[in-house]
Amino acid sequence: LLKIRTKLRNHYDDIEREGKILSAFNLKAAYNGLHKKNYGFIEVTQMFFDNIKSELGKTYEWGTVKNYQTTLKFLKEFILKKYGVEDINIKEVQRNLIFQFKQFVTSRGNGNICNQNGFAKHFQRIKTVIHFAINNLFLDRDPFTGHREKLNEAKNVFLTKEELEKIKEIVL
Repeated sequence: LLKIRTKLRNHYDDIEREGKILSAFNLKAAYNGLHKKNYGFIEVTQMFFDNIKSELGKTYEWGTVKNYQTTLKFLKEFILKKYGVEDINIKEVQRNLIFQFKQFVTSRGNGNICNQNGFAKHFQRIKTVIHFAINNLFLDRDPFTGHREKLNEAKNVFLTKEELEKIKEIVL
């Protein structure tokens, strides 16, 4: 019992010294050695996605799940194409990855080209995954700190009354 208490105290001190969030979850993760495992970027993204799917209908709606699924799909394709492997260590994720990923999703072939607003939403979802990794001690810092993706204002075009009247007059 004394050994367990000492080990917990050492992990408690490490978490405080490193300035990480001190919680029962993080202390338990450190005690069980989870903070030392080298997690993959796709692996962590999949973990987060699985959490979202388990909350479908409670916290998250189908559209959110679908959007995260698309981001995960694009990340898998990107990492395979860019690095030639199925996953990379999450600690290897650097700021330039987001620029390369942007180039990848905004210039994809086969009709799946993504515009600036679409990419900005992917970036928001990736940032959420990064924060999930930090909060679970899989990552020490946010590699995208200070990076922002601006949403362009959508320009909605409305029909005039005359145009609406012309449409009403059309016989089908």
